[in-house]
Amino acid sequence: MKVLIETIFGGDFDSDEMTQEHLTNLHDSKIIFVGKFLFGRLWDYLPVPAVSRLGKNMASIESKIKKLIAVRRQNPEALENQKGSESCLLSALLNARNDDGTPLTDKEIIDNTKTFLLAGHETTANLLSWTFAMICANPKLQERLNEDVTRILGDKDEITAEKLTELRFTRNVLTESLRFCPPIPGLLDRQVTEDTKLGGVLIVAGTSVAPWMWNNQ
Repeated sequence: MKVLIETIFGGDFDSDEMTQEHLTNLHDSKIIFVGKFLFGRLWDYLPVPAVSRLGKNMASIESKIKKLIAVRRQNPEALENQKGSESCLLSALLNARNDDGTPLTDKEIIDNTKTFLLAGHETTANLLSWTFAMICANPKLQERLNEDVTRILGDKDEITAEKLTELRFTRNVLTESLRFCPPIPGLLDRQVTEDTKLGGVLIVAGTSVAPWMWNNQ
């Protein structure tokens, strides 16, 4: 989590404080998600502490990001004195320009950094955890992965984006891991485009289908 925060904001943030706030947000978000799933619209009328706590923490994080944006805009030279700040995501967003040459607004920058902060930690950790578990249980898979990496990367210290695209078998392993154990299961549904029979059950065209993690065998 600390690495993620420093990657997004550079060296200006108290990573320990934000880590604690973010972990609390993740916990409260799970409570809210399960609550809405179980209670439906009734959940909106229940006095649940997690709801108000999440709102306060998110407002606190947004306020900190907004203050940091203001400091960076007023004194861009200060980046040189902050280790890692010159190459962090926030700096990249501040330097980004739209097609018409205008900079991103504060809201756009805050929304982008929040997206990486909320979606760039636990989901990636879950993917890697399940992938490593599957690899450890399959020695032949380990051998093929090792061959794929050795063939493309060799003993090079530097790994480029172009080289990563050549790791086709490695990418297939990650994709299969996502299929079996998606970090966020069931949140994204799919619409059936034509009448389909699945397990003897007719699914008519136009039906929305959400694949749940525990139904993937």
